[in-house]
Amino acid sequence: MSQNVLLEEGGSINVHTRIKDMCKAARNKMGLTNQDISNLISERFGFEEFSVNTVNNFFSERSKATTIYTTGYICAVLNISIDAVFGIENEFSSDEESEFVRQLSELKVELRFKEQEVRNLEERLQEKEQRIEQAHIALEHYRKESANNRRKVQPWVFMSILILLICAVVFILVYLVAFDLGNPHYGILSRTDVTGSGVEGIANTLKYYL
Repeated sequence: MSQNVLLEEGGSINVHTRIKDMCKAARNKMGLTNQDISNLISERFGFEEFSVNTVNNFFSERSKATTIYTTGYICAVLNISIDAVFGIENEFSSDEESEFVRQLSELKVELRFKEQEVRNLEERLQEKEQRIEQAHIALEHYRKESANNRRKVQPWVFMSILILLICAVVFILVYLVAFDLGNPHYGILSRTDVTGSGVEGIANTLKYYL
């Protein structure tokens, strides 16, 4: 059963016919063709290609009704309010609507600022993560270098200690032979009752200990 709307001058008219007549008037006023309307719908609502045949059928005299989607798309690009056709009134007064629009605009601006802050925080977080990753890489490289250096240094340290020990032993032996054994009155191997110095003292000392 078709829906009808009451006209101001009285009588009634089919809703589809009413909308179609309004759309025809708007199309002629804007100087558009059915192909232009098809292109506008495709661009505005993201269709790859909105069929021009659908638009032609909408404006056809033989057309009795079309889907709400087709009607809505055509009315949207022709700036026709379906609410007005069906007598749907705005819940807000003009002042309330203005205040609502103002608050909505402020919220949108605030939302954009918040989104920008979030993006900035994400960029900073990404930079810190990159720095931490670089620090981990540098630390791992330092550990590997330290391990390699220790492996290189350890043999030299061992050799150095061994050489120092040999030098110490040689020094002690030289000291004992050259100085201590030849001086009976002082030194590690000194004896107060051994007399003589030089070769004689060394011989006496050796005789004493041997």
